[in-house]
Amino acid sequence: MTRRGRTVLEKAEEQLRLAAVRPREVLVQAAGLPQVARRRGDWAASSVASRALGVAAVQVGDLAAAVRDLRAAVVAGLRARSPELTGQARMSLAFALVQRGRTADAFCQIDLAVAGLEGLHGARARVQRAGLLQEVGRLDEALEEYRAALPVLRRHGDPQWETRLLSNRGLLHATRRSFAAAGADLEAASALCADHELGFSAAFVEQNLGTLHAQRGDVPTALRHFDLAEAHYRRLGVEEGSLLVDRAELLLSTRLLDEARANAEAAVRAHGQQDRGNHVPEAQLLLGAVALVQGDTATAMAASEHARAGFARLRRGEWLVLARYACQRARLAGGHSVTPGQLRRTAEALGAAGWTVHALEARVLAGQLALTRGHTQQARSDFEVAGRARSYGPADSRARAWYAEALLRRADGRRRAAAAAVAAGLRVVEAHRATLGATELRAHP
Repeated sequence: MTRRGRTVLEKAEEQLRLAAVRPREVLVQAAGLPQVARRRGDWAASSVASRALGVAAVQVGDLAAAVRDLRAAVVAGLRARSPELTGQARMSLAFALVQRGRTADAFCQIDLAVAGLEGLHGARARVQRAGLLQEVGRLDEALEEYRAALPVLRRHGDPQWETRLLSNRGLLHATRRSFAAAGADLEAASALCADHELGFSAAFVEQNLGTLHAQRGDVPTALRHFDLAEAHYRRLGVEEGSLLVDRAELLLSTRLLDEARANAEAAVRAHGQQDRGNHVPEAQLLLGAVALVQGDTATAMAASEHARAGFARLRRGEWLVLARYACQRARLAGGHSVTPGQLRRTAEALGAAGWTVHALEARVLAGQLALTRGHTQQARSDFEVAGRARSYGPADSRARAWYAEALLRRADGRRRAAAAAVAAGLRVVEAHRATLGATELRAHP
């Protein structure tokens, strides 16, 4: 290899190191490097330079360009006959593909990367694969990948990828309401960011800390972390749609509806502009939920239908069920026809998909609708099915089950017993608030 060839490779490697922290600079400075390398027959340098451009494009949200450059990086790695460069390019390509909603293609690429890499690079590939598994809800598999990769990363002294692992795993633990484990991972990730000046990683860690505190019921602390994350992203010149979604969900839970609506609409725009097809339907579903609470049934129906079509296109069956239920609720609120039987079937599908609280809600709604149509026996059956969950499961489920029991007792003419059931449901809600340590779930003005 000539001295000039080594210089191109060194420049490409420098741009790759900067791609995650100063992406806009890299998009300018590395723009011509792949072509220079190809003209010199240096396919290794071409692969690294194309990967730098692809990673930078991901960071700024230009996923179409990212996929194009990362495919070029894979091709150049193959022409360089370098399993390491090819595998690294496949890792980055897999992430860009899943962001665009092309999940099957993404797993094909990451599986090839894991099979072709060893040691430190193999551990990084497993972290990337874990992130994709987490993205599609395969959490047990993701945890296994994280467990296998972490000691290798620590043995090789790789703080950037260790931070990514801990941040993602912390979010996974928070999703499962394992709050102590989530906090430990995220605080460790935050310390690594501070020690090694990992600016972009710090933004994600702050966002995940906000999600953790939101799930614990500490709204002011959650909003503070979201604000810190937004400040990090702004310094990097990035608008992160997932942050807008997280904040909108929190604001909706506190009934700050105008602010929730603004964030949900911004999330739909951001994901759409960045071509993040995997996330657009989730933002649309959230927008529909906010609009429904506001009484804007036209927007609720339109957004829910867009979400339903998006999930169908992505073949995300469990989310498709939820979007169908959102469409039914919006149609009902808008005065359109929905039958108790349709809601009953939706309730069964929601339960099978793991949406326990929504399943109960749909069952209760089916019963209420049956009552209004004079189908008392059908309504009683729906309330009985929903009421069985009042002694087990998460607090949201138990509270709704007690509400179903109250409706059942009232349908039977037992008004005092119905009032007692309502009181029992309220006690479940209050006990849940107490265990979260947040009896006042409100944001600072």
